[in-house]
Amino acid sequence: QVQMRFLCDECINFFTREIRRIGHGATRSDLIILDPPSFGRGRKKVFSLKKDVHELLSLALQCLAPEGRFIFTANF
Repeated sequence: QVQMRFLCDECINFFTREIRRIGHGATRSDLIILDPPSFGRGRKKVFSLKKDVHELLSLALQCLAPEGRFIFTANF
């Protein structure tokens, strides 16, 4: 059985919550497709891919299963 979730969320906030869930027993993702904006305004923070890419990639990779696949696209 394949389970998929398609999400549109503030990426750093999402991955931070997801890491917490994994710490409480949730499974890691087998596939992450990440297409962040170059720039965006969140509720509390301004996101800039140029400034935040390292944090974003670090958080995303912590959510990936050991044999998982990661696809990252950026229009920067």
